[in-house]
Amino acid sequence: MVGRRPLEANILGSSPSPATEWDMSYNLTYRGWGGIIPKINLRLTSFRFPSSLNQGETMPKITGKQILAALMKDPEYSAQPASVLAVTDPFMLGIPEALKDHLDNVVTLATLMDAKIAFLRYLVDNEYVKKVVAAMPKDSFGLMDAKEVAEMMLDAMGQVIEIFAEVVKDVPTFLEALEITEEQMMVQALNPNTLKLYKTGTLTIAVVLKMQPMVIVKNSK
Repeated sequence: MVGRRPLEANILGSSPSPATEWDMSYNLTYRGWGGIIPKINLRLTSFRFPSSLNQGETMPKITGKQILAALMKDPEYSAQPASVLAVTDPFMLGIPEALKDHLDNVVTLATLMDAKIAFLRYLVDNEYVKKVVAAMPKDSFGLMDAKEVAEMMLDAMGQVIEIFAEVVKDVPTFLEALEITEEQMMVQALNPNTLKLYKTGTLTIAVVLKMQPMVIVKNSK
């Protein structure tokens, strides 16, 4: 398990840099769940960038088993307690259906964030927080009880969804405010293989989920 740390969110699930940290604080000490539950420390600007790959009626081929297999190669995910994985794994298997309207989108900052929003809404709508908190060891929450932690996590996820949705409305303004380019943000989030595809315009959400799913699944440092 990840050690106790304050609640804070990072747009692309990568380690924040001075250019990507904001200052709307919402702090909660907890022990992380593979980075899936968002951590918040954001200041809002807004942004947009919708784009998709024109592939007609063909849906990219990606299965929940492929996503889960990729996640299990990441120690931050696989090192979670067995009880937490027992709850979390079925949610990961359900990602292709939950994100079916996003899978063929070519990756840009906005389409990636849209996919993350859809993922978080999928968790909220299916009571992931309630289920995973119930599966956590009893000593995970310090002086707080499980109900309090679940309520705060749900509130945090709701705030992240709202912030991301607002930011997607105007990507250029957001990037200008941070004095950073979209590619510079992608360099922080993507590994060399997925970054190469991004630079050629051939990286889709489905491919990210197959090659580097934590970019979408992870919503904390």
